[in-house]
Amino acid sequence: MEEIEPITRKTKGAEFIKADLHVHTPKSYDVDEDITPEEFVEEFVENGIKLIAITDHNCSGWYEEVKEAAEGRPLTVLPGVEITTPQGSEHRVHLTAIFPPEKFTRINHLLSQIGINPEEDLEAEANDPLWSICDKILENDGIPILPHIDDVCGAHEEFDRDTSVKDRIFDEEKIKAIGITKEETEEMDEYSNFPKIRCSDAHSLEDIGEDYTFMKMTEPSFEGVRTALTDPQSRIKLDEYLSEHSVVKGIRIDSDFFEDKSTQLNRNLNCLIGGKGTGKSALIEHLRHAFKEPYRNERIEEEQRELLEATLGEDGFVEVQIETDEGGSYSIRRAFREDPEIIKDDGTKLPISINEFKNEYFDLEIYSQGELLEISRDIKSQLDIIDSYLDLKELKDRRDKIKQNLHQNHNNISQKKNKVEEYEEKLTDLEILKENIRLMEEKGVDEYIEGEEKWEKEKLQLENMLEDISNMIEELGKISIDQGEYLEENYEEFPNSDLIENAKDKFLEIQQNVQSTIEKVIENLEEQKEAVTNIKEEWEERYEERNQELEQISEDIKEEINVDINDYLDQKAKVSELEKVEEEKEKLESNIDELEDKREEMFEDLKDTRDEIHTKRLEGIEEINENLTEVKVELERAGNREEYKEWLKDALTGSNVRRSDREKLADELDPRELASIIRSENVKQIEDIGLTETAAKNIVYHDSLRNELHQLEIQDIKDKPKIMLKVGNNWKVLFEMSEGQKCTALLSIALLERDKPLIIDQPEDMLDNKFIHSSVVKLIRKIKHNRQLIMATHNANIPVLGDAEQIIVMESHRNQGHLPYRGAIDDQRIKEEAQDILEGGREAFDRRRVKYGY
Repeated sequence: MEEIEPITRKTKGAEFIKADLHVHTPKSYDVDEDITPEEFVEEFVENGIKLIAITDHNCSGWYEEVKEAAEGRPLTVLPGVEITTPQGSEHRVHLTAIFPPEKFTRINHLLSQIGINPEEDLEAEANDPLWSICDKILENDGIPILPHIDDVCGAHEEFDRDTSVKDRIFDEEKIKAIGITKEETEEMDEYSNFPKIRCSDAHSLEDIGEDYTFMKMTEPSFEGVRTALTDPQSRIKLDEYLSEHSVVKGIRIDSDFFEDKSTQLNRNLNCLIGGKGTGKSALIEHLRHAFKEPYRNERIEEEQRELLEATLGEDGFVEVQIETDEGGSYSIRRAFREDPEIIKDDGTKLPISINEFKNEYFDLEIYSQGELLEISRDIKSQLDIIDSYLDLKELKDRRDKIKQNLHQNHNNISQKKNKVEEYEEKLTDLEILKENIRLMEEKGVDEYIEGEEKWEKEKLQLENMLEDISNMIEELGKISIDQGEYLEENYEEFPNSDLIENAKDKFLEIQQNVQSTIEKVIENLEEQKEAVTNIKEEWEERYEERNQELEQISEDIKEEINVDINDYLDQKAKVSELEKVEEEKEKLESNIDELEDKREEMFEDLKDTRDEIHTKRLEGIEEINENLTEVKVELERAGNREEYKEWLKDALTGSNVRRSDREKLADELDPRELASIIRSENVKQIEDIGLTETAAKNIVYHDSLRNELHQLEIQDIKDKPKIMLKVGNNWKVLFEMSEGQKCTALLSIALLERDKPLIIDQPEDMLDNKFIHSSVVKLIRKIKHNRQLIMATHNANIPVLGDAEQIIVMESHRNQGHLPYRGAIDDQRIKEEAQDILEGGREAFDRRRVKYGY
């Protein structure tokens, strides 16, 4: 499928690139090599380096030549210089300076200011001390950097002991970065406040690509370097950083409000900014709609559905492109009232539901505006948030499967018990019939019909044979030979296609033989069944002849022993039938016992599974707490009985049991315990928990509840999370907090690091700015490199101090939403837009700064 095209230019915001800010050309006195600028550029391109600074000794060097050679190539060139300062011990300390391309001519101006003439001596020392040179570099809009501090001519190497000169050199106000060459230097506390970079200090083609720094920026530029050095924690990495996590790559919307609008997204922090009514919330709800993500609260759902209907409309659609953590690309496309379609990158549809797709391939976490506050009022939703950070799916599926099996088990037992009752009703006359037969036999009737039992056994034997043959035919008819999907694959291009095709032929031959054999066996069984049926018909003719003979002598028998032979035979036949029923009843009762034993085993499995879920929650909460400082979570086993209470309320509707009594019932008795009490009709045990005899009887004998005891037994009592926020030196639990504090605690948990993208509409709602800066921004910066974040916000702290890799500016004109600009804060246009939207403009920002005395 086509990539989503950006609206104004192709940018996914700030991304890490390879940069080398210290390279030399043949213009330096210590580079003696016969190379061309084109060869020089090609070497950087082949090494994947996208940004370099030409820093030749005491001159502007080859900047213009290299810049010209790099035109049209994926390499940006910055002007710079390396200066030999008068400071040092065995060697003089070097200092580099980088300038904006438009300020290239200031290099020679700087050199003349410090007493260096590039035309006369490229090895000359500056007249000014290093700290003074830094001042002049800054005055000329350059960036002073101490290169290779831990090597020859480096400031640390030359001043390895504390001196007043060293203190003046390592001045945070003047030095904007330090270059290092050794891993141990990176860990030295004395330089912890300085941005650290690695550079090749290349003096030959072979040196190019030996060392570099990963710097994050919207596009390779001087402003990108400046911004990276002001936020090194977020924007500078010395080692390659690969994070394989699921991401939303882009979104396209075609609706009345967003008319064919699209935007690409960054794999890290994305911030939607804009005034009211520009569509920030609408865009997030479109994302939610695409994934059919359920809401956690009815009020929020109603509000957001209205927004979605107004902005997406009946004819609108949304398309979201995603990438899984394993690198698979898919598009999710959904119109307003239709189910989502999942489309693979080859354009074919994936024939599964969106829920199956989210379970197997890609999931995300979304909070609509105000949803965190609603969650803070609902214990179940709080547990769901915690569970979403734990791998509980397998255990929960197992628990639900056990409950399904228990339900099926109950149905089986009920059906069999009903059948037993049916049989028992039929068997009420069995003993009377047996007694009647015994009395008739005492009179000697059996002497006249000797062998009757053997006739009955023959009849039963023939019936059983025919039934067994019919069963065999039925079972064989169910057998289906599955050819296997793998047989349909074309192996022509495979290395051993001849062997595979030969094996396929043999396998198909086996299948045909088996199918043919089954058909022949069924045909033979049909013939045998017909033969046995003929035999049974012949037996029935003989049986009828015998009965006619008995009929002829029945009057003589009745006169002689006063027994009606026909009555005797009828009762004998009824007894024979009822004895079969009695045998079936005993089998059923034995089967019921087995099912009830199995039921107990399933309840044990259910208990064990619930225990495992609880244990895994405890382990997960321990890990959650390790990653939080101002928030902690505890867990009360089976502490949330609200759903259990609601179930009892419905089951006891019409029972005249008061609400307070229903709640006491749920608080004091667990589901299985209560079910057992009701089955045994133990009214006294209900009274013992503090209910009246009347209330207890109304519970025990309430038909609706008694009919649902199997459902009562499997009711879950949920664990109860206890979320606490540190306020001063004390921990406050959620129900004691203000609404702002509740949202603070829940947002901290939502911002924990995990693979799935996190999408939040205005996370700053209800929070104070101090907390946003002190906690939220820190959490965002901590997790954003391993988890995609998409946030709509009015708060400058989140995109600016959170260092958003992609800021998407949103506007609305004539009731239509627009996405005119996007990029990171190192993009001048984005900087201006953020300032206007989030700070009220440059003038307002400056006036506040003056009033604060900054």
